[in-house]
Amino acid sequence: MKIQECYVENFGGLSGYHFCPEEPLEYLCAPNGSGKTTFAAFVCAMFYGLGSARTRKNLEEVPRKKYKPWQQGTWGGWIRFAAGTKQYRIERTFSEKEREDTFALIDLDTGMVSQDYTENIGEELFGMTKATYQATAFMSWNHMRVEVNENMRIGFFDGTQDTGLLKSKQAAAAIEAEYREYKKTGNRGELAQVTEELNRLSMQEWELERQRKQLSEQKMPLSLQTENTGADIQAEMPGSSTTGLTAEEEERLAFLDDYFAAGLNHTDGWEENLIKLREQKRECRSKIRQAKRLSVAAVFLAAAGVILGILSMAVLQKQPAAVFGGLAGIAGVALFFLLRRRTAQYKEQLEGLNGAEEKERTGAAYAKEYQTLSQKEEFYKQIHHAFQEQQREEKCKMLEKQQIQVLQKKRQTGQQKKQIEQRMEVLEKSMQYLTEAKQAYISHMAKDLSEPFYAYLSAFDEELGRKVQLNDTYEIGIVDHGILRQMDYYSSGIKDVIWFCERMAFIQRLSVKEKPVIVLDDIFLALDNQMQKKAFNMIGRISQDFQIIYLSCHEYAVL
Repeated sequence: MKIQECYVENFGGLSGYHFCPEEPLEYLCAPNGSGKTTFAAFVCAMFYGLGSARTRKNLEEVPRKKYKPWQQGTWGGWIRFAAGTKQYRIERTFSEKEREDTFALIDLDTGMVSQDYTENIGEELFGMTKATYQATAFMSWNHMRVEVNENMRIGFFDGTQDTGLLKSKQAAAAIEAEYREYKKTGNRGELAQVTEELNRLSMQEWELERQRKQLSEQKMPLSLQTENTGADIQAEMPGSSTTGLTAEEEERLAFLDDYFAAGLNHTDGWEENLIKLREQKRECRSKIRQAKRLSVAAVFLAAAGVILGILSMAVLQKQPAAVFGGLAGIAGVALFFLLRRRTAQYKEQLEGLNGAEEKERTGAAYAKEYQTLSQKEEFYKQIHHAFQEQQREEKCKMLEKQQIQVLQKKRQTGQQKKQIEQRMEVLEKSMQYLTEAKQAYISHMAKDLSEPFYAYLSAFDEELGRKVQLNDTYEIGIVDHGILRQMDYYSSGIKDVIWFCERMAFIQRLSVKEKPVIVLDDIFLALDNQMQKKAFNMIGRISQDFQIIYLSCHEYAVL
């Protein structure tokens, strides 16, 4: 590629500036502040644009702010150039916002807008990113060192046909992104989550097993289960009674418990006792009736004796008969009073038997009621404990089911964790192999860079070319008296020449498409006359393959 004509309408301090390079090595000499560096930035902006002004604050790093026109007018210009067998003109205008910029590429053979390249013409034409172009083809006297960091290293090779490092970086970024999903700082990430879930499931499994064993140990014979009453049952069956009795029935049962607590029999014998009492009462009534009849007879006897005695003494005048009558009367009276006393005793005995019968009847009723309530209580207790046992079994089955579910989930989570760990191991090994391959690749690329680098150095000075060494990480040292020394030990002029050769080696390595125009901003300022002559002779030979624009504020005698 060769620039044929440039026109700067407005760009920084330049306005209406016209430049037509005629030679492959064009020397542009102008005073300080005349806009030489601005012109170099203009050439870069026409091929690569100005970029965004949103993220950077340093003016040197924001060309859109730095090169905004100082005067009014359209911001931009055009460049006419030849690429291959065709001639084009790039036209760009710029604005404070990148989205308002304009771009046009004119095919000068047809005068029509060309679709051969887009607004990313710099990358498409040279095969270099903007950062790569600025780090190689644009050289300034105050920044000649080639700082090849990781991003620069990728950028140096991403425009060539050999995209190994770019793909390596993309693969490494993808691997690292996936690895970070599994393991993040602060014990975060998918692996930590799965591990935490696995621990939680283990604790849940232990707790379910503990509850199941506790329920299993609670199973006991019904005779022992009846002791589990009160609050425990209320907790199991809220709002229900242990016995199934009403409050009145429970109160009545408590009374009967106290009633029979004295040792009274509440099971059987009540009917037999009642029968015996009835027999005794019948006998007692019979005795009373008999005593009453005898009492009547005694009354008659006493009356008959008295009458006989009176008649015998008064009428018959028979003393023995009167005595007999008196004795009969006395015997009748005595017998009456004896029978009367006996009747009272029988009546008292009957009243006792009536009381005993009433007590036996009450006891029998109480015993029957007590038996009914006790059977009802026992019946409901059995139902309750059967319900408790059913609940316990159902809860055991539920816990066993939960255990199975937890075990299945734990097994799945364990498999998931194992898969994650296996995947992480694969990623770690992939990253390791990728790093090793990348280092081998970089080493190979460095060897490819060595040949043009030493060729340029030898073109400048063969002895210097023999002393300089370039390693696989693009670090440069100089062997002096058998000792490899760093570049910082040497003068600025020597360092500028070596860095220039390194940049040219990178450019040659990258130039698989159109060769970029090389802009040199007084890079040989620190050389003495003899070394300047060597340097300009070298760039003169380089200009046979590359278009070079050398900017300076000095009139060099060698030119």
